[in-house]
Amino acid sequence: MNWSVGRVALWPNGFYLGMHFEWRVPVDDENTLSVAWFFVRVPTDREPYVQDGIPTWVSPVRDDKGEWIVSHIINQDIVGWASQGRIADRSHENLRLGDIGITMMRKRFFEDLDRIAKGQDPSSIVRDPSVAKCIALPDAMANIMLKVCRLLTTPSIRCCASGSPAFGTITGSQRRCG
Repeated sequence: MNWSVGRVALWPNGFYLGMHFEWRVPVDDENTLSVAWFFVRVPTDREPYVQDGIPTWVSPVRDDKGEWIVSHIINQDIVGWASQGRIADRSHENLRLGDIGITMMRKRFFEDLDRIAKGQDPSSIVRDPSVAKCIALPDAMANIMLKVCRLLTTPSIRCCASGSPAFGTITGSQRRCG
């Protein structure tokens, strides 16, 4: 399965990964708040859905012993970020061709800082309401579910990874495996 479908960088702080957003917000010169919004579409037969509140969770990054928690991919990313230290000395960097994305991003940041110093808006600021409209982003989960639904409605499709009839098959409207 291609999990990279639907990944979009929302310049400069956000990422849309097909099933959720990740947003990085600078708190000060040394700290960043990382926020993720997860979205699961309510089935149309359950609409209108009323939700009394928005569930939240603060992800721990260290266990009771002070050790990094690396059981989740995002935690592994956090360890990579945090292990660089508070402020890295970039004055002696030796960037290579493989770092061209970093070079391009920094160039863009410096151009935006120059624009701000001149009293202009940085790039990607849209103040005209007729231009600032909803942008449809790809929905990776919808694509995955569409494929699953097609499998579930196809007669005699084996439903388990092994493909063995001992693990079950789906025939007609049957929806169980095993």
